[in-house]
Amino acid sequence: MKRFLPIVAFLTLMIACTDEDLATVSKSLLATAKSIGIVQTTVIQAEKQGTISEDTCRAILEGCVKANQAGLQAVEITRTISKLDSVSRGQMKPLVQAALSSIQANLVLDLASVKNEQTRLAITSGLTTAQTLLTVALTTLQSGG
Repeated sequence: MKRFLPIVAFLTLMIACTDEDLATVSKSLLATAKSIGIVQTTVIQAEKQGTISEDTCRAILEGCVKANQAGLQAVEITRTISKLDSVSRGQMKPLVQAALSSIQANLVLDLASVKNEQTRLAITSGLTTAQTLLTVALTTLQSGG
């Protein structure tokens, strides 16, 4: 029975996401969370290796936490609906915008203190990916309802 539980959960999620816009927003938020997780891991490892300052590490992680919190609240809304209506769009837009603002704030940080070029590129790439995904979610939310 435990083996089938993930399958049931997946099918329930798929049935719940019958709305194309909802599916787009949900997928964008999931991929954003993954990108932010990669950035967080990269920053923590870089700080441990001494290739990023503690202050820069803290600033990036704080922005990531803010984005994750807003994204999590938006995801909670997607879990309770099967179609994006004007109410759910109105609830989610400010959350996605807050997540996007936090990522954009991270992108304007001075990463010159990151001593390793690969690490700097990984951080920038992960943040840019998250920004793009959140922009897709926000555009989708703004396009309907």
